[in-house]
Amino acid sequence: VERRSARPLRGDAFLSCMCSSKAATLLSLVAGAAGHGAMVFPAPRSAHNQTLDERNRCGAADPYSKTGSSTGLGDGEYCGVGCLGEACLYYQIGCYAGCGACSLTGKDLYPTQTDLRLADHCKPIAPTLGGGNPAHERELRTHNVDGLSKRGDWTKVNPWRAPGTAGWNNPDFQPCGINSGGKVAFSNPPTTAKDVPKAGPGTALPKVGSGPTWKRGSTVEAAWAIYANHAGGYSYRLCKVSEDGSAVTEACFQQTPLDFVGEQTEIRYIHRAKPSVKIPAVSTNVGTYPRGSMWRKNPVPMCNCDLGYDCFNWESMESNADNKDMFKAYNTTNFRPGQSSSVCPTGVQFPTAVDDALGAPPYMPGGKSKGSNFDFMMVDKLRVPEKLPAGEYILSWRWDCEETPQVWNSCADLTIA
Repeated sequence: VERRSARPLRGDAFLSCMCSSKAATLLSLVAGAAGHGAMVFPAPRSAHNQTLDERNRCGAADPYSKTGSSTGLGDGEYCGVGCLGEACLYYQIGCYAGCGACSLTGKDLYPTQTDLRLADHCKPIAPTLGGGNPAHERELRTHNVDGLSKRGDWTKVNPWRAPGTAGWNNPDFQPCGINSGGKVAFSNPPTTAKDVPKAGPGTALPKVGSGPTWKRGSTVEAAWAIYANHAGGYSYRLCKVSEDGSAVTEACFQQTPLDFVGEQTEIRYIHRAKPSVKIPAVSTNVGTYPRGSMWRKNPVPMCNCDLGYDCFNWESMESNADNKDMFKAYNTTNFRPGQSSSVCPTGVQFPTAVDDALGAPPYMPGGKSKGSNFDFMMVDKLRVPEKLPAGEYILSWRWDCEETPQVWNSCADLTIA
């Protein structure tokens, strides 16, 4: 449960400056706000063979997840289709565009020089999203799209603004994430399963089966789901398992990024009675790394303020200006005529494709929702390259965030035939 703050936090001491009890309550949520997601199928190793049964549904009486989380939600906090078997706890925090090292020590909502210094004195590159085409860049953007934040273009250093460049040329960057997202001292809890220690690499997770068999040149399906939203976009990549059994690397995955097929993503609900919906997808292969690799925009908008949830007008609130900016709703809702939302009552970052695919649960609204409100997965079609050698492979899903300096990963075993 990474910290999200307008400036570096030292415990919760900064709350003492708040003059409003309501403001103090909301800012206390910021200090314990979590965002996560994971690949759903092919089944990733980090899901530990779990399925969406009664133990993995949010609100389970005897949940699989036994993290005893410091957020106060306790066991069962990590649940639902976006965090099966706690797969959403494999990621890396403190990662910036064009920087090889991630700090793995936490982050601030508005990046500071201290954050960059902790990431090996990172000097982020200028945004490459859209490949220099302003119109294409705008349709790919997911947070503070129109520059309505009082802080200006503060997401420009985050991974999605230059897809694939966070962690580049760094052999230690983990293509399958790391347990808890940071170093051992980082505040997030380790996974319930003890197969990999806290801060250990996802590449060390044991196999959970042989996975599917994909034929060369075929079109296949893969899916991911959100547990808590951080905007941005994602890509799928393949790496052939080495004969000597050595761990796969980010460099290996960068050699075989997969192309999306078609111009739609399917919103597939976990409740079979609820019909799936196909929505327009926004994809790109310009301004990405490796050059020409194909990425797709996360189609779920967060709420219309810097924080992405709990947005409202703070003008009448007594508060430290450094902190209240993140909650202030932008002056556009992006709702179509007649649209409203109890999850994002002030609006969303960009127009919704599906009315219930929005927000940043599980901490919405008002931090009172226990468990993820996202009851769907996002299914895409992928092209398997025709000239791949047959054999055992690992599929890596990579989600580069825009709201925060984070990269999520999941890895699954499969066979190419």
